[in-house]
Amino acid sequence: MILLSLLAAFGVSGTLDKAFALAGSNAPQLRLALSRLPAEQRPAAEFLLENMPAADLAQMPASTFEQNVSLAFKARDSLPWGRRIPEDLFLHYVLPHRVTQEPLSDWRGMFFDSLYPLVRNCTSMTAAAMQVNIWTGRKATYRPNAPRDQGPLQTLLSGWGRCEELVILYADACRAIGIPAREAYTPYWTAGDGNHAWPEVWIDGEWYPAHAFEAVDSQHFRFKKDTIRTAYVFAVSYGVPEGAANVYRREPGCAVINVTEDYTPVGLLRVFVTRSGRAASGAPVCVSVFNSGALRPVARDTTGADGSWSIPTGAGEVCVTAGARSDWCGAVARIPAGETTDVRFDLDRPECLPSYFWLWYPLPKP
Repeated sequence: MILLSLLAAFGVSGTLDKAFALAGSNAPQLRLALSRLPAEQRPAAEFLLENMPAADLAQMPASTFEQNVSLAFKARDSLPWGRRIPEDLFLHYVLPHRVTQEPLSDWRGMFFDSLYPLVRNCTSMTAAAMQVNIWTGRKATYRPNAPRDQGPLQTLLSGWGRCEELVILYADACRAIGIPAREAYTPYWTAGDGNHAWPEVWIDGEWYPAHAFEAVDSQHFRFKKDTIRTAYVFAVSYGVPEGAANVYRREPGCAVINVTEDYTPVGLLRVFVTRSGRAASGAPVCVSVFNSGALRPVARDTTGADGSWSIPTGAGEVCVTAGARSDWCGAVARIPAGETTDVRFDLDRPECLPSYFWLWYPLPKP
């Protein structure tokens, strides 16, 4: 208690102290960078540190950390839309130095220098985001490569990348000019093989999907992929936004948000699990779809104290399972749009999925 009081007196929170502890021998570099930043930028810099992955804390040079923060504020102060962006969106989706699990790189200065001349005369965030779309579309295109993500500078050098790497490139480019951006993805399609990731940009109060490798005009600045047949779409934030609705999963330094209803009609799936006539808390629950010749998990969790778990789910049919290998239960659940579907399992009476079944999904709009 005395130690925490001393830390508070010197303006160091317990969370920030933990970040410095994780930084190890690199902590002096981060403390140096923090001390050199203007006072008005330090709360944002502390937020960045408090949610930073341990690998970054252990290796980020002071110059990289300091430049990332100062250039994020420079973009906010020098472009007309900067001050219209709410503080929480700036912290979670403009300030961060990374989008997902790409290698640490010092990208913000080069991106700002390249994009500022293209967007400084834009009168709207939409026009600026379209300039980013055109710029990234000219710089890189889609091509599968190694499963480990490459950084945005490597994508620029190679001229190609997987969908997630193009998301990283596009999101970093938007963030460099002060536009909030994040990754969205579907774990697996429900009517077709594979999965997909794409960027979302926040423009004047609304999140819009975009494709980093499509140079499109403003009349088509929407995600073109037909997402009517998907069980889930998730978006990723740096840190956990306060009061965020439909948070699917919280992890150290980030949150995964269920944004499925922005892409397709949804219903509420509720799963109730009992054992010995009582609510079974902590029971594993999983939702799967058929993809690439097998059932693929797309959402999972454990039941709460009341033996239940619920999640907004895209309209259609999914496979729902509960329990462990010794008491495994499974069923096909149909999720009508705008309705609640209850699935009940008794772990004392394990039930298997049918040996032969079809999964129904809504037809895409013409």
